[in-house]
Order: sequence, then structure tokens, then C-alpha cells
Amino acid sequence: MESAMKKTRQILKEDGLTLMELAVGIFVTTLMVASTLPFFKVTMDSVTSVHRGKLMYQNARIAMTRMVAEIRAIDEPNDIREARDDEIEFNHPSGERVHYWLYTDDNMIIREIEGVFWDNRRPLMLEARSLEFEYYDSDGNLMTTPFWFDKTVRRIRIAVELDVNGDGADLVQYVTQVTPRHW
Repeated sequence: MESAMKKTRQILKEDGLTLMELAVGIFVTTLMVASTLPFFKVTMDSVTSVHRGKLMYQNARIAMTRMVAEIRAIDEPNDIREARDDEIEFNHPSGERVHYWLYTDDNMIIREIEGVFWDNRRPLMLEARSLEFEYYDSDGNLMTTPFWFDKTVRRIRIAVELDVNGDGADLVQYVTQVTPRHW
């Protein structure tokens, strides 16, 4: 019994950790942290992907709203300068000539403005795989394209296909129709 008390006193008198105990503690902590890193990476990749998708949807909605508003503002049918399946060019009431088209090399929809004093070409929507316009006459019949300064267009259908992940595997299509205001 006396020897057990001596050992207890010796243990109580020791201060701190040995170098070996410290090394083992650091090693175990490192293993625990390293084992959680794959879960952290998967979570961060998922959060990043969701955030990127939300931004893409928001930007697409804003871009479609802008295209619809500008096409709706066309004063007369003959203000449509050029109409094709994949692009449209028209005179805007502000005096600018607006041109929407798909730049396939970078998968983006371009909004080009040619005004009185300046030219401006900017991307309107990124990750766009396709841009389609359909033109309908007053009887609802689909018109053949291309055409220039046609006075019979009454409704324009716009369809945009977006690549959610940038890899072509997950595509989303936005479709809307617009009737210019003064027709």
C-alpha cells in the first residue's frame, strides 16, 4: 500500500507532457482533421454549385426581362431591321439600333447597340447554348425567316437554352412571348 502511495505522489509531482505524448496528440488531431476534409470539400462544392446556379437563373431572368422590354418598345413592325431564327435586329424608340445574337464560341448572348455616336457590344447572358426567335403574323401563323422590314409580325417567341453546370449535361430552357406595344 505504501508503494502505491509513493507512485501516486510521483505522478502528481510530474509537470507537463513528454515530447512523445505531445507528438502522439498532434498526430491524432491531424488524423481527425484530415478525415473531415473530404466532407468539407464536398459541402463547399455543393454550396458553390447551388450559388452558381442561382446566379445563372437570376441573370437569365434579368436578361430575358430586358430583351422582352426592348422588343415590346418597338414602335412599328418595319422597325425590325433583320429577323432570323437565331438573332434579331431592330430600331429602338431611343434611336439606337439593337441587335441580339448568340456568340457560340463563348456560349453567350450578345446585346449590341449601334447608336448615332457610338457602338457597344456586351454580353447579356452567359452559359447560353441556344437562342431562338420565332415570328408570328396577325393570324398566329409562324413566319419563315430570314426577313427584313416586314410589316406583318405581330408576336415574337424567344427561347433560350442555358447550361446550368457548364458541361452540357444539365440544360434549362427559358421561353417567353412578346407583342410589341403599338402593333
